[in-house]
Amino acid sequence: MIKVGIRTLKDQLSRYLKRASQGERIVVTDRGKPIALLCSISEGEAARSVWRMVESGVARWDGGKPRGSASPPRIKGKTTAEVLLEDRG
Repeated sequence: MIKVGIRTLKDQLSRYLKRASQGERIVVTDRGKPIALLCSISEGEAARSVWRMVESGVARWDGGKPRGSASPPRIKGKTTAEVLLEDRG
């Protein structure tokens, strides 16, 4: 979740509205204190459920691309890429 001050929001409103319409949530601050939340009006139930998880501390989102698991599951057999290459060959 991104934070933006009132002055910056005012100066770059179009930019922040576009980001909100793409699903990003923007916390508007006044002197560093959160006062409002800017988000898409068409946000679905799945997105609301995920944000409830973030707000309750069960999940975390820094605004960046997900990094994946620190310990991903081990999968036996061929990778998807290997299977595709075999199929094409």
